[in-house]
Order: sequence, then structure tokens, then C-alpha cells
Amino acid sequence: GTQDVLFFGAIETLPSTVEGVQYIDFLSHSFLVPSATTTYAYTTLELPTAEGPLHIIGFEVIGVKHYHHHFRLDRCPGVTTHFKTRLNETSPGVEDCVDGIIWSWARGNPKVLNLPDQVGYRVGTEEGDLRYISMQTHY
Repeated sequence: GTQDVLFFGAIETLPSTVEGVQYIDFLSHSFLVPSATTTYAYTTLELPTAEGPLHIIGFEVIGVKHYHHHFRLDRCPGVTTHFKTRLNETSPGVEDCVDGIIWSWARGNPKVLNLPDQVGYRVGTEEGDLRYISMQTHY
């Protein structure tokens, strides 16, 4: 059988205390936004290590300003070291971070996405698991 899943509902925030859940802030690094009409900035996050696989089970947008258009999280299977802000897709390391969208947010959408129970995006420490993700910020 099949079942419909409503991802965007009335949930306003992520649960603040769930046993066994680790919360990670993935923030843009401070930099002067260029005066160009459109700027894309990229940065990476090294995912935490653990004894076994980890799963992303929700997202929450924080710190949105009037100049943010959208955020996008991508897989970075080819990245082996963290990089701070890069300003275009051809910067070293960024080309390895456009392997597949994990999640995205744009103005007008809810700021929180909680995946249904028993659903998660696998990341972690086992062979072949994802170690880095990137955030594209569109200004």
C-alpha cells in the first residue's frame, strides 16, 4: 500500500528536547555581501563522527534576513576538508558539492521541516557514508 506524507504542516519549531537527538547549527560565515544583484555563497559542514550511522531527521531555518532568497543543502561526496565561504560554483571544492540536493528553503515556505517518524537522511561514519554537506545561500 501507499501513504501520503504531509511535510509542510503547522509545526512551528523543532522539538527542543528529544533524547538521543543532536542539534547542529549550520550557519553562513560572516562576509560582506557583494553589491551584485545575485550572489551565491557556499560553505561546508563536516558532519559529526559517531559509532554508527547518523540520520538527519529535520531542518529549521534560523537567522533569515531581508536579503536572503533561498538556502540549499547539497551532498559533498568528493570533499575531504572543510571550506569557508566561496562565491561561485567553480571555486575549488564547490564542484564536488552539487551532487544532489538534500533540502532547500525559499522565502514564503515554512522555516521548519520535520521528517516523519522512522524517516531520515543517512549520514555518518561507515564506509561510503556522507561526511560533508554544503549550504548554498542565495543573496
